[in-house]
Amino acid sequence: MDIFHYHHITGEYLCSSTADHDPLIPGSYLIPAWATTVLAPEAGPNEVAVFNGTDWALFSDYRGTDYYLADGSRREISAIGDTVPAGSSLIAPVYYQYDPATGEFLGIADPLTRPAHHTLLAPLAVTNAKEVAVFDGDAWVVSEDNRGDVWDTATGIKSHHSALGPLPGNLTAIPKPNGFYSWSGNAWVVDYAAARAAKIAKLKLACAAQITSGIEHDALGTIHRYPTTKDDQQFMTARFSKAQAVGSAGDPYKFMCADNAGVWARRDHSASQITAVALAMEAHITDTLNHLDTRLAVLNSKPDDLDQIESVNW
Repeated sequence: MDIFHYHHITGEYLCSSTADHDPLIPGSYLIPAWATTVLAPEAGPNEVAVFNGTDWALFSDYRGTDYYLADGSRREISAIGDTVPAGSSLIAPVYYQYDPATGEFLGIADPLTRPAHHTLLAPLAVTNAKEVAVFDGDAWVVSEDNRGDVWDTATGIKSHHSALGPLPGNLTAIPKPNGFYSWSGNAWVVDYAAARAAKIAKLKLACAAQITSGIEHDALGTIHRYPTTKDDQQFMTARFSKAQAVGSAGDPYKFMCADNAGVWARRDHSASQITAVALAMEAHITDTLNHLDTRLAVLNSKPDDLDQIESVNW
């Protein structure tokens, strides 16, 4: 005779077996505890047969099944007859993680970790490399992403921009080329006026350097070197004026100069000697300024071409 075993607590069907004959009562069988001779019905998928003490009944059986509440928290069905509650889902939620400071989308987090800064709302699709999805606390929006190196459109100075959103009007992400360029409103363009101004300044520096580099003169009988700084020019003007006014009566006219050995000293000069040096100094300055005029004229003749402008040298 077949007997059907069931769980002593839940009553659920466990298995079937053949009952042993009762050795004391012929024709009778031994029925162990937690078994019955009542035929157990065949259970389908997600079902289980349960014995209630007199008969079998079929119940749904989803024990061990995970489900997820509306807030994303995970639960497990542990009792016979229980089903997934209304509003819950068998599909694990997707946690879209965002940066707590900027709100930008960071990625999909492990559903078991439930990160602090997340939402179940899927971010907007972003296809532009200069955009990023940002969660504002209620919804996802698409924001410009101009973080990185930027250039000041007024000064051309490079800096690092760290904020999301449109760039301020004085900044651009377009790199400024080396050289003379200015911002046109949407691009860097060659600034020929600036290139010419820089070249003029360079020529004037060269002119000033040559004027103040000193001169050589043999007024004392041998070659001596005379300084021509602005102070020296002023002092030589004073020496010259005195020599013109009083002549030899003002001898000696001391002036700093260096001999062939490179020894600098305030040496005595006669009126004629100091006059000769002064005139040589004036000629040196005049020739240098004339040379500057020539170079500026050459620069002025050049077309708006950076190579042509750069080719004008002292």
